[in-house]
Amino acid sequence: FNVSTMGNVSNVGLMAKKAEEYGSHDKTFEILCDGVIRVFNASGATLFEHAVKSGDIWRMCQTKDLAIENWVKLAVKRARSTKLKTIFWLDEKRAHDKIVIKKVEHYLSNHNIKALDIKIMSPITAMKQTLESIKKGVDIISKEKYKDFELELEWKVQSGGNSGIFYFANEKDNHIWQSAPEMQVLDNIVHIDGKRTTTSAGALYDLIAPSVVVVKPIGEFNQVRIVAKNNHIEHWLNEIKILEYDYQSDNFKRLIAKSKFRDMPFFANEIEGAIGLQGDHGEVWYKNIRIRKL
Repeated sequence: FNVSTMGNVSNVGLMAKKAEEYGSHDKTFEILCDGVIRVFNASGATLFEHAVKSGDIWRMCQTKDLAIENWVKLAVKRARSTKLKTIFWLDEKRAHDKIVIKKVEHYLSNHNIKALDIKIMSPITAMKQTLESIKKGVDIISKEKYKDFELELEWKVQSGGNSGIFYFANEKDNHIWQSAPEMQVLDNIVHIDGKRTTTSAGALYDLIAPSVVVVKPIGEFNQVRIVAKNNHIEHWLNEIKILEYDYQSDNFKRLIAKSKFRDMPFFANEIEGAIGLQGDHGEVWYKNIRIRKL
């Protein structure tokens, strides 16, 4: 794992107001003889049981129903706002978790989650998924949409590195590059995309080449300025304007028709959209990011 490229996974814990208690003093017992411990509900039905031996330390776990309901509600809210995979770490082989799973499934049914990616997984499986997500890294996409704007930032990549700065993005397809124009971020020397001017650093990816090569050597930060005003777009790199074009113009559409984007129905359809930074193509550094609406 490399902390400069890894993503992150947020946690929604079932912990508030003693919502869940493991091994509190009044729920911890030293077993005096071999036998079976059974836990009953108010009706006398057995909830679960454990075989125990003399000398065992047995601890009871208590989880409050209202807390589980609120936990599920918060998880659904987080999943809907982030559009990320959401995992409940629960193991059906554990007596405690088996009961909590029933509660979670019940309260999930109270929400419309058809468009959400929500799963219940054992901690081992969930941890593997989490580590894969962290290791891979993800795109960063703004919540706010922009039409006329000025974006400034600085970037650098590792040797052979590749990333991109997107604008007018939507999330109707699987990947941001399927909807959004991209200013290419690249190591021109090592990466294969550097061999084509229309996919080199600063280019409007696969559409318009930069008028001049001003990208700095690996290890140095490059200054970017992207200006969008009344559908006229400018790409600046290291204080030099390297290209400009009219978004959604006839000429722009002709360029798309000759590119890999021609069969992508959502590409460059929006007159306003999110800003995005690509994060799944190796190590890339961004800093001093700022944007203002014009």
